[in-house]
Amino acid sequence: IRDHPLFMEDMPSDISDNPHLLALQSILYDGQSPEQMADHFRNLGNEAFRLSTNKVASQNALMAYTKGLEMDCKDDKLNSQLHSNRAAVSMRLKEYDKAVDDCRRAIKLDPKNTKAHYRGAKSSEELGLTAQALKFCAGALDSDPE
Repeated sequence: IRDHPLFMEDMPSDISDNPHLLALQSILYDGQSPEQMADHFRNLGNEAFRLSTNKVASQNALMAYTKGLEMDCKDDKLNSQLHSNRAAVSMRLKEYDKAVDDCRRAIKLDPKNTKAHYRGAKSSEELGLTAQALKFCAGALDSDPE
């Protein structure tokens, strides 16, 4: 009975062995485009990030953004936002290397994503990579001089 969603005490990280959870997931997400799904997970991540007060809550935001990126969305701007937002979570968790990687991906998808440039610069600065931080700043100025 503990495998039934109504009686679960914890949500399993992998639901593939639970037909009840798979059915609920199917009801929620069937018929939606990859772009709608990615946007849905972006919104979940944004809410989790806003409400996060500890490491576990931040991990929930990270997981939502990652799930959004797994949706095979063709919208480069949305994918850029997902990478940039995931970088913000990584910064909060002091995982600056991961943040820089996500910022690079975000900028490659949308060079005008100024938040990605900013987060890349801040993360690089935290890593002691001043020259790299300045390149992120220069990239932001090149893509949006205003």
